[in-house]
Amino acid sequence: MTIIASLAGVLMVMSPQASASNFGSEGSVGAAGTTNGVFLTRDRAWSVAKIDLTATYSNGVSAAVKNQYNPTDLTVTVYTPPGCGGSYGSYDLCVFDAEYGDNGLAAWNACAGTTSGRHPTMVCSTQYVRINRYYSPPANRIACHEMGHSIGLRHSSEASSCLKSAAEGGTSQTLTSHDKAHINGTY
Repeated sequence: MTIIASLAGVLMVMSPQASASNFGSEGSVGAAGTTNGVFLTRDRAWSVAKIDLTATYSNGVSAAVKNQYNPTDLTVTVYTPPGCGGSYGSYDLCVFDAEYGDNGLAAWNACAGTTSGRHPTMVCSTQYVRINRYYSPPANRIACHEMGHSIGLRHSSEASSCLKSAAEGGTSQTLTSHDKAHINGTY
């Protein structure tokens, strides 16, 4: 009886930590300027378009897909069209890199498509990740981080997660088992 009571007490103490979450949509819809947010993608079939990326960031996106997102329940297909939308086709995520200037952001994720639902489960049909070459962010890290925002991962407090913000000392290039559990639980 004592063991059961003690075990129940431990489970209650651990429960808030186990339910802590860095998953769910938040932020403003729109792709103009540096509108930044976290949104869910439509389903597990995730189409990622690399739009005229420099070799550095193209390789970063490819590495993040191969090493971080393909091992999850997502089915990722990567394309390299000359543009995003319209006659170029519809993609869940379009990744761009350019010199966006000294705007304080190494990269950001924006909802450029239609939405359904409400936060924290808002789905965006097309998202744009913009990587700011002005700051030369580390390619594998920034790709892992921003791509995570386009499937519902918010900033993490875990040092080993690529979702830990650089402003808070994040340097990881990988998803944690916690991040992957959120992805697999949703998709």
